[in-house]
Amino acid sequence: MNAYMGGYQGAGMGRGEGLSGDPGRSGENALGRNTGRGVRRSDEAHPWRSISRWSAAWRVALSVLAIGLSVALLTVLLFADGRIDYFAPDWFAGAAMVVVPAMVTAVLAAALHGWLRRFLPITQAVLFGLVAYATALLVTWLLPIVTNGSGIGCALGPPCVESTWALIVFTAVVLFPVMLISGLSYLLARGSVTWAGKRVFLGVLAGALVVTVIFIVSVSLGGGDGTGGSGAG
Repeated sequence: MNAYMGGYQGAGMGRGEGLSGDPGRSGENALGRNTGRGVRRSDEAHPWRSISRWSAAWRVALSVLAIGLSVALLTVLLFADGRIDYFAPDWFAGAAMVVVPAMVTAVLAAALHGWLRRFLPITQAVLFGLVAYATALLVTWLLPIVTNGSGIGCALGPPCVESTWALIVFTAVVLFPVMLISGLSYLLARGSVTWAGKRVFLGVLAGALVVTVIFIVSVSLGGGDGTGGSGAG
C-alpha cells in the first residue's frame, strides 16, 4: 500500500500545487514572480504593477500638479489676500513652483516604479514622499552653490537665509509639505488605474480646475493682478 501511494504521489497527484506550479509555494503568483515581503495577493494582482514607467510618471505628475496647485492657490486666497507675491515675485515664478515639482516627481516615479511596486501601497506612498522630500532638500541646498548665491532669497528682497545651519532648518520646515503632497499624489496616481480610483483621480483634477477658476475670479474682482499691483480701471 505504501509503495502504491508513493508511486501515486510520484505521479504528481498526491499534493496540491501552488499557482506557480511549484508545490506548496503559494507566495508566488501565476506568472512565477516573487511576491514582495508583506505584499497581499490582491496587491500583487493590482493593475499598477503592470503599467509602464511612462504611464506611472504622467499619472503622478498630474496628481502632484492638481494637488499642489490646489494647495498653493487656496493658501494664497486664505492667507495672502490673493497676493501671490507673498510666495513668489511674479506669475512665472509662481507657476514654476507648481510645475517644476510635478516634473521632478514624474522623473522619480519613472525611476522608482520597478522598486516601489514590491511594497504595500501605503509603504510605496511613504517611501515616494520621503524620496521627493530628500530630493527637494538636496536641490535647495545645492542651488546657492550652483548660482553662486549666498543663501535662499526672499521673494521680494535679498537672501534672507544665509548661514548653513539656518538654511538646513529653514528648508527642512518649509519643504515638509512636499513629502505629504508627493505621498498623497502617489496614492492617487496608483488608484487611477482602477475603475473606482479613476473617478477619484478625475474628480481631483476637476477640483483643481475649479480652484483655479475661483482664484482667477477672486483676483479679478479684487481689482488686482495677484502680484500686489492694481489692475487697469
